[in-house]
Amino acid sequence: MFYKQDRLWLKLVEVVGVWALIVLLDLVIEGQIISSVPEILFLFVLLAALRYGLSIGVLAFLLVAVYRLFFSWVTGEDVLLLFYETESLSAFLWLLFVALIAGLFSTSYREKYESLQFHKEETEDENHYLKDTVELLERTQRMLQMKVLESDHSLSRIYQVGIALDQDHPELIRSEALNVFREVFKVKQMAIYHVDQSQRALRLLIRQDEKNRFKQSILIEDTSSMFKRMLEGKTITIRNVEDPEDSPVLLAPLMYEGEIKEVVVLEDVEFHSITAHQMQVLSLVLDWMSSRLQKAYNLQQEKEKPKMFSGTSVYKKQFFNELVEMEEKKAKEFRLPYLIGKIRLKSTVEVPIIEAEMMIRSHIREIDRLGYDAGKNELWFLFPGTDPSARDVIFPRIEQVLRMKGVVYNA
Repeated sequence: MFYKQDRLWLKLVEVVGVWALIVLLDLVIEGQIISSVPEILFLFVLLAALRYGLSIGVLAFLLVAVYRLFFSWVTGEDVLLLFYETESLSAFLWLLFVALIAGLFSTSYREKYESLQFHKEETEDENHYLKDTVELLERTQRMLQMKVLESDHSLSRIYQVGIALDQDHPELIRSEALNVFREVFKVKQMAIYHVDQSQRALRLLIRQDEKNRFKQSILIEDTSSMFKRMLEGKTITIRNVEDPEDSPVLLAPLMYEGEIKEVVVLEDVEFHSITAHQMQVLSLVLDWMSSRLQKAYNLQQEKEKPKMFSGTSVYKKQFFNELVEMEEKKAKEFRLPYLIGKIRLKSTVEVPIIEAEMMIRSHIREIDRLGYDAGKNELWFLFPGTDPSARDVIFPRIEQVLRMKGVVYNA
C-alpha cells in the first residue's frame, strides 16, 4: 500500500525539512556532501519523487539545484561555468532525469493503485449493500415465519378461548372473559355492565380496574354519544374525536335474542393490537360470550327454580347465602363492592312472599337479588356493585315503599 498524504502543506514541510537538514549538515562539514558525496542529494531527489510523485520530485530537484548554485556563489566559483562544464551540466541533467522518471513512475503507479483502490471500495460498498439486502430478506423471512406461527398460535388461542368460555354459570363466563381480554387483546382495564330494560342505565357486574375509572352505574344521557351509538347500532364501537375525553376506548355489546343485555367496556387498549384480524377475533369472542351467557342463563334459571319460593324469584335463605358468598369472592378478586341487608317483618302479619316481591321489584334493579328467611320472617336484599355507604339511602326508600303499601315491619 502506498504512503498517502493528501495535505500539500505537509508534503512541502517534509521535503523542505529534509532538504534543510541536508543543507545544514553540509554547511557544518564545509560542503563535503555536495562536493564529495553527491549520492546523498541524488538519493534525496529519488526518494522525494518516488514518495510523492512528479511535482514533489521536481521540487526536490529545484531545491538541490538552488543549493548547488548558492554554494558555488558562496565559495567564489563561477556560477555560469556550472552550465557550460560538461561534468556539472551532466550532473544537473541526471538529477532532473531521475526526478522526472521516478516521479512519472510513482505518479502513474499511484494513479493505477488509486483506481484499483476505488474499484475495491466500490466492490466493498456493493458487498455491504448486498449483505444488508440479504439481512433484510432474512429478517423478512423470520417475520413471515413468525406471522405464520402467530397465526397457528392464534387458532390455538381461539380454541382455548372457546374452552374457557364454556361455563355453566354467567359469573364464571364473565370472569373468564376478563382473562381472555387481558391475555389475548392486552387490555389493562375492563368491565362488564348490565343494561336495564329501559336501555337508559348500565349497572356494573364485574370489572378489572386498577385506577377506579369504572362507575357503579352509567346513565345514558344525550351527551353519551358513544354509548348511544353502540345501543343504536348494536355493534362494536370505538371512540372517535367527537366523543368526550372520559369515554372508553371500545364498547362491545352482548346480545341475547336480538337485544343488548350486557356491554363490555375496554380501556387502555394497545392500539397496535386493534387490527382487522383482532377485530374479527373480538367479534367471535363476543358471539361466543353472548351464546354461552344466554345458554348459562337458561340453564341457571332451571337450576335456580328449586332454590326459590314457588312462583317468585325470591331465594330461600340457604341459597341466598350462596349468592352472598359469590359476591364475596368477586369483591376479593375484582374489588367489586356489594351491599347486603334485611328487613324483619312482624310475625303477626302474614304477607305472601309473592306479594312482597311485587311491591319491591319495581323499586330495585334487575341485577338485585331477594331472599326470605321463613323461620325468622326476614326479607333479605343483595345489591351487587353497590357501595355499603348507600345503605342509608336504599333501605329507608324500601321501608317507605312497604309502609305505603300497608305492610307493617319491624324497623
